[in-house]
Amino acid sequence: GHEGVGVVAAIGAEAARKRSLKVGDRGAVEVMIPCDTAGPDACEQCRAGEYQLCEKNQQHGVSMPLSLEHGLWGMYSDFLMVHPRAITHRFPENVDMANAVATAFLANAVRWTEVKGKVQKGEVVAIFGPGPQGVGSAAVATYRGAVPILIGLSTDQARFDIAMGIGVVKAEHIIRADKEDVVEKVKSLTDGKGCHLAIECSGADPAVGPWLKVLRKRGRGIICGYHGGREITVPIDQIATKELNIQGAWGQAGGWQLAIEMLAKQVFDFAPMITNRYTIDRLNEVVPILKDPSRITMKALFEPLPL
Repeated sequence: GHEGVGVVAAIGAEAARKRSLKVGDRGAVEVMIPCDTAGPDACEQCRAGEYQLCEKNQQHGVSMPLSLEHGLWGMYSDFLMVHPRAITHRFPENVDMANAVATAFLANAVRWTEVKGKVQKGEVVAIFGPGPQGVGSAAVATYRGAVPILIGLSTDQARFDIAMGIGVVKAEHIIRADKEDVVEKVKSLTDGKGCHLAIECSGADPAVGPWLKVLRKRGRGIICGYHGGREITVPIDQIATKELNIQGAWGQAGGWQLAIEMLAKQVFDFAPMITNRYTIDRLNEVVPILKDPSRITMKALFEPLPL
């Protein structure tokens, strides 16, 4: 488990001073752990502040095995031991835990949309994939005064309903790629010019071509969806002839502050994003369900047992 929120159960004096945390505080731990930031052992990426690309690749719940020290590095457990170099965030009092669980995927969305995508007020943002990352990106775009267009399939209707219910996208700005031409629809919504920013977070190979084609001249394209190492044929001339600015995006670095700000201002209620809830003792039973997208509408949550 690499996304989670919790309550500080115990903390040493030095850690409490450095992190400005105390027992009982509610907060979250960033997944990616910098090897250092300014010390002599810092890698090139961490020295540049790009710790999501740290060459040592230490990640809570992803790359740190149970065999390493105490083994409590993941979030599929009642307790998590926070690595000394991990980055922590405390939640304001008015952020309830039902919304706080959205912080991790919202921090991802901030990275795609704002940190890398440089979204601006009044821009049109095409988002491929209406999962948590896509809906989160639509929320960030809306929060910044941009207009999101959310693109998926007819089978994503439940996800579209959640996005509309939260208030991050309008019905007329939803495109079902199996029912209408994505590129032509985006053009019709943008006076034929195309969108300013397009984010590919679906991981679906057929989305990559339209992702480039919906962009206007000098548009910005962000790709953060994972395509399983497959090689994909793309309309590469689009990049040259429209002078597109294309970037990859990875992780949550730089995204947490705005994510927590959005939760604190309570602009959107993200609680409906949690569509499946389980107690932590059902983990082994439920893991196969998590691997089947047809059985998880949006996000699954494991809740700890009462102590």
